[in-house]
Amino acid sequence: ADAARKLWKHRDVGVLFIDAIEAVLRAIEQKAGRELFVTGTRIEQSRRRRYVFQRREKIMHLYIDHNPILNIDPFFFNTATDLKSLWMSGLKIDAISTIWFEYMENLEELRLDEMELSSIPYNAFDKLVNLKKFQFSSNHLQILTVSVPKNITELHFSHNQINMMIPTFFDEL
Repeated sequence: ADAARKLWKHRDVGVLFIDAIEAVLRAIEQKAGRELFVTGTRIEQSRRRRYVFQRREKIMHLYIDHNPILNIDPFFFNTATDLKSLWMSGLKIDAISTIWFEYMENLEELRLDEMELSSIPYNAFDKLVNLKKFQFSSNHLQILTVSVPKNITELHFSHNQINMMIPTFFDEL
């Protein structure tokens, strides 16, 4: 909690790095916290990048939206196995790594809206067997080739420039 207050106190000083969140993650781990909000804090990207969530399995809801992040290491989320919500809206990322979601079987809500995405790999979300809410509106997608998880209950992809979809896109819905 003290580490979080220090980060909040210095929020306007300049760009914060994901490495600075380590102290907050330790505090969360000690307090058995389940949510981490890092929304709009001007985080760009991680210097250390790998294993930020190592031994951080307790985090269930992660909000890193509306930060100027340009890329995320493919293994950034590798131990975030208990995540149920992941909000990445508004990041400056133009491509998704399928490895990000490799161990997120428990993820129920994913927000990838208002990013710079121009394509999504077909199998990017195959491991998200419990995904119910999925939002990727307001990107730069023209061709929709992604497979949609079977349990989806909400799907938002408006405000893209989609002019072609795979014929089986709606088969699982």
